[in-house]
Amino acid sequence: SSIFNMRLSEMSQSADSPWIDAAIASQFITHTTAFHLLGLLPLNDQFDKGFNTLLEEFLRYKKFGAIQGELDRAKQNILASAEQTWKNRDKINSSQLASDIVNSIVTGDTLVSVEEMYKIYQEVVPSITLEEVNEVAATWFKNLGTILFAVIPENPTNFPSQSELLAQWQNFKPTKP
Repeated sequence: SSIFNMRLSEMSQSADSPWIDAAIASQFITHTTAFHLLGLLPLNDQFDKGFNTLLEEFLRYKKFGAIQGELDRAKQNILASAEQTWKNRDKINSSQLASDIVNSIVTGDTLVSVEEMYKIYQEVVPSITLEEVNEVAATWFKNLGTILFAVIPENPTNFPSQSELLAQWQNFKPTKP
């Protein structure tokens, strides 16, 4: 997801971008249940273009995957973030620790110290291969599902109805290979 989010961020910075921001994310609710999402904040009156561009880019990423340079950059970013967390380990407040404990109980994930997590990242992240990343990306959103969450302004202009939006999501076909 880091690699795909970097691509979306770069697209956001282009002059013809139909969105202010777009992203992919996953939130694990329990150990066996996750909520996966694609999201975008479209520019005014560019929802359809932004929505279609996001889905096209997503399907292209699933099909063709990342390139080595993208993986290398993502690894550097992940390791730098882990190092920053490790450097600030004495500044973690009790509410964050409590949240981590609850999350561990709910998801079933093992709770480890910041020091141990930093060591794990240093060992594991460099060993991640491009083939592994692309295999995982190919499995994202096996079907588009039936739930679509949209936050829209109170009086939107050029925005599809609820049924049109759901149909657009479920029946999306890319215009480019």
